[in-house]
Amino acid sequence: MRRFLQDLKQYYKGLVLCALFLFFLEAVLGKTCLFRILFGIPCPGCGLSRAASLLTQGRLEESLTVHPFLIPLLFVLVLWAWERYGRNHSPRLSAAAALLCFTGMILFYAWRITRYFPQTPPMVYEPANLLHSIFRLIQGFPNPL
Repeated sequence: MRRFLQDLKQYYKGLVLCALFLFFLEAVLGKTCLFRILFGIPCPGCGLSRAASLLTQGRLEESLTVHPFLIPLLFVLVLWAWERYGRNHSPRLSAAAALLCFTGMILFYAWRITRYFPQTPPMVYEPANLLHSIFRLIQGFPNPL
């Protein structure tokens, strides 16, 4: 418990800033995914929030359908907490598990983007993104040459 409180004391400012930033994005833009905001395309973690919401409602099968990597990510989080706070060791096993999990997520993302993009939600393109707006702005300027 002592180490947890030390970590909380050390990182609370960053955690609060991240929470405020995400709240700001949601309040102003209606979304928190920087990938969607910047490029208009889904990210490898697209659907994790929805999957977590479904899981908390006891709808495991639907949660796994939305994003099957939520359960492995939760396992990695528990493993990390056990290594860091339970065993008081450097989280090496959880780091290896996280690497495997993220590699799997990237492969799953590649499969999902080739199969479902851009017609099936959440794998859709959103033209109201920053990059698209910049290109439209640039096209609106007269050509100096």
